Amino acid sequence: MEWEAILSTFSADGMPRPIRTLIRHMISHGYDQIFVPGSSLFTLLVSVPVSNKVDYSYTLRVDYDERIQIMKFNFLERADFKQEHSDGARPATWEETCQASEGTIILEEFLNSGNIFNEAIIQHMRRR
Repeated sequence: MEWEAILSTFSADGMPRPIRTLIRHMISHGYDQIFVPGSSLFTLLVSVPVSNKVDYSYTLRVDYDERIQIMKFNFLERADFKQEHSDGARPATWEETCQASEGTIILEEFLNSGNIFNEAIIQHMRRR
């Protein structure tokens, strides 16, 4: 229900169609059962819940620039940074920019790459 609510909010606030398309894609492909949606300053936030709670340490940010019609995806792994990266290594970062028409393709590539989002999908499939 959270995804339907965020879709309504984004529609009412006049969010760009490419962001609404991504939200509909998340719902139609069952990702709404795995990830938690959010928004911040007209940015879509997609989070992996940790212990059934929202943990913004694992959040994909999706922005759309209407002026130049470009989508920007950004993921910076922040969870347990100090503990796991005491050697000074940087946390995992992923960033991609694309045309709006490629948004769902880039999203799927990200979700299917070896990251915590993909791990959450695999765990969800095992529980089914």
